[in-house]
Amino acid sequence: MAATLKLTELEASTGSTITVDSATTLSLSADKLSVGGVLLSQGNTAVNVLTAASTDLADVAHTAMWTGKTKAIFSVDASGGAKTVQLPPANATGRSTVSIVISVKATSAVPATVSPNLVTVNNSSGTEVFTLYAKGDYVEFVSDGTNDIRTGEEHISAGGIIFIDTNNAVGAGGVENLIQSGEFTLQRDWGALFDVTTDYRLDIPYACTIRLTEWILTQNAGEQDLSPAFKRYYSSGASNEWIYYPNNRTSNVYGQTYMSREFDLTVGDEVEFVIYNLHGSSAYTAAGSTDEYTSCFGEWEIIRRY
Repeated sequence: MAATLKLTELEASTGSTITVDSATTLSLSADKLSVGGVLLSQGNTAVNVLTAASTDLADVAHTAMWTGKTKAIFSVDASGGAKTVQLPPANATGRSTVSIVISVKATSAVPATVSPNLVTVNNSSGTEVFTLYAKGDYVEFVSDGTNDIRTGEEHISAGGIIFIDTNNAVGAGGVENLIQSGEFTLQRDWGALFDVTTDYRLDIPYACTIRLTEWILTQNAGEQDLSPAFKRYYSSGASNEWIYYPNNRTSNVYGQTYMSREFDLTVGDEVEFVIYNLHGSSAYTAAGSTDEYTSCFGEWEIIRRY
């Protein structure tokens, strides 16, 4: 037999269920309801603004911000510089009942050209698990009691563009790296993916879907016979493969040839932007300029980090 809570008294019962009468409101003081050992606070969602350079969500003050909530949003004000947020342990009391969202609230100015690293999200061991680079970037985590799990509700602004500032002649039927020492300008690199000192390739730091774009302009009149190509290096660079390699003329518009395509890559992969001369008997010159809008360039954008 179920017990029923009346307005003024609890009806005696030997059953295991207590039901609140439809005409009655059950009112408790704040922080007076505990379910499964987790204290449920007022409201289902908490919105908190973080301004400190480093925040540990496991300390006493911040634990109170997410415990007992369905969702806890931590909006990081990055206007004072780079910030770090550390998640509470996956097995902390209440973690399995709440989703934690880290987002970028504001920046003082346009982020730095190369790798602004606005907000780094670490797990409870201090290891980076996600990085947010621009206002509006966010990531959501839940826990299964043992592991932090990203829900997939996220946005990342990692990406960049690099262009050549010196003309580059490519011999008949030749293949050359688009980016060569002393002949380029790195316009932007949020995420610090491009190696500008050693092999002039993209270094992939995590499994991801990435969009690669290469735009080729020629200094020669007439048809365009230079084409973009992408080469992937793996096994610590010991092996490589073409992930895009043209075997005939690509679409060309007034001497400009481009390719943009998405690829699934993994941690440790490297990508090289390549120029391929489709003409078997004539050299062509790839255009370089100090103005990136009139120059050959390579561009990349992380679509999804896995």
